[in-house]
Amino acid sequence: GKPIIATRVGGIPEAIKDRETGILIAPRDCHALTKGILELLKDPEKRKEMGEKGKQRALQHFVGERMEKEYASINDECIVSELAGY
Repeated sequence: GKPIIATRVGGIPEAIKDRETGILIAPRDCHALTKGILELLKDPEKRKEMGEKGKQRALQHFVGERMEKEYASINDECIVSELAGY
């Protein structure tokens, strides 16, 4: 339930929607990090809204049955791909 400030690397942009569930910044950009922290410190309503939206996004996309099904699908694809090679 907290807003997140993170860098735009790897799969992070898939998990965090910039300016919706958190703030995305370029790697090693200290100025952008400072700006993002101050922005959230100055606006409690924005912090609350981003945190709630982030929590809902995490629950919808990254936990429970949905993730189990996605992992199972990936495993099935890997098995089929391996069997096709034999």
